[in-house]
Amino acid sequence: MYNQTERPWYVRIKRERLSLGWSIEEAAEQLGVDERTLRDWEAGRHFPSYAGRRALRDLYGKTLKELGLVPSG
Repeated sequence: MYNQTERPWYVRIKRERLSLGWSIEEAAEQLGVDERTLRDWEAGRHFPSYAGRRALRDLYGKTLKELGLVPSG
């Protein structure tokens, strides 16, 4: 079983959304992105831009490190 810090970033952001009971549509609207963008992030297909990472941080009230959104190397 993963602990929170071992989960991939895309699992963490999806878990945050689900913990708030939000649909993809609701969260995308709050983030100011389209639904496809959020789906791609949550599937790990695309890493959020700087603005996207900041929006996720602000919306979910977590640090970038807690969300696993600190880019490596």
